Amino acid sequence: MKNNYSQTLPGEVTSIIIFNDFDKYKKFVLANYDIPEHDISPYGFYKISKNVIVIRYVSWKGSLMHELTHRFLRSDFPDIPSWFDEGFAALHEKSSFKNGVLKGEFSWRIISIRRAFDENKYTGLKTLMETNDDELYGKRSTFYYAQARYLLMYLQEKDLLKDYYNLFKSTYHKDETGITQLEKILKKPIDEIDEDLEAYLKSFN
Repeated sequence: MKNNYSQTLPGEVTSIIIFNDFDKYKKFVLANYDIPEHDISPYGFYKISKNVIVIRYVSWKGSLMHELTHRFLRSDFPDIPSWFDEGFAALHEKSSFKNGVLKGEFSWRIISIRRAFDENKYTGLKTLMETNDDELYGKRSTFYYAQARYLLMYLQEKDLLKDYYNLFKSTYHKDETGITQLEKILKKPIDEIDEDLEAYLKSFN
C-alpha cells in the first residue's frame, strides 16, 4: 500500500485476530464487540474504534487483504467515501504483489455484475458514487462492492488508478462523490464512462 497509494501510514500497531471456525469467531465477536448478531460479517471486519481486525479466514474470499486495505486507506484518506473504500478493499481480495506493485486481478465478484445484467437491474456509476451508507450496505451491497471493484480494476488496467486515488484524496472537499475527479482522469463525461465500463464488464467470459 505504501508503494502504490498510502502516503500516511498507520501510526499504531493493529491487532489481527484470525479464526478458522465460524462458531468460535461469532462467539468471540459477540463477547467482545458491540455488534448485533445479525450484523456480523461472515468473513471479518476492521473495527476502527478498537483498532482491530477480526477475520474468519476463508482463503478464496480474500478477507484478510480486504480488511488490511481498509486499515491503510483510513490512515491515508480519513474521509474516504464508503463506495471507494469498499471498492479498493474488494479489489485487493484477489491480487498479486510483484516488483513492488500491488495489482488486483479478476475475481468471483463478477458474478454479482452478471446477475444484475441478466435481471436488468444494473445501475450506473452515478448511483454507486452518490449512494449513502444505508444503501451501500443494504440489499444491493454485493452488487455495489463488485461494481466499485471493477471500476477500480478498469482504471488500474489503464494505469490511472493511482492518479485517480491521489486526485480524489486531494480534491475530496470539492466533490465528495468522486464523479468530477473520475471525469477529469478519463477525460469523458460520466455517461460515456458508464458505457465504456459496461463494455469492459461484459468482456469477461
